[in-house]
Amino acid sequence: MKHNLRTTTGLVLLTAFATIAMAPVPGMASVAGKRNTAIGLTAGAVYAAVRHKNGAALVLAGGAAYAWKRHNDARKQQAYARALTARNRSSHRVYYVNNVRIRYHTVRA
Repeated sequence: MKHNLRTTTGLVLLTAFATIAMAPVPGMASVAGKRNTAIGLTAGAVYAAVRHKNGAALVLAGGAAYAWKRHNDARKQQAYARALTARNRSSHRVYYVNNVRIRYHTVRA
């Protein structure tokens, strides 16, 4: 009886682990991928509008507007991350107050 219970427990745990391990992982779209999605949705909205499919055109236009917003947000985030990385690599720091340089010193790593 104990052997059968251990086998069953082991198979249940193995199945649960395999299911979790093989579950799809959500992908992170790049800025270019988000742009391609926005372009595709915009083209679909224009095509639907030309074909007088107003409901589909409205839905696609709403999706396109949201996709362009997400693309713009991703571009801003990427630019911020690049600037932050470049600033952290620099060994010199300049501090400004009201567009006047007040201090300049070398950061020692």
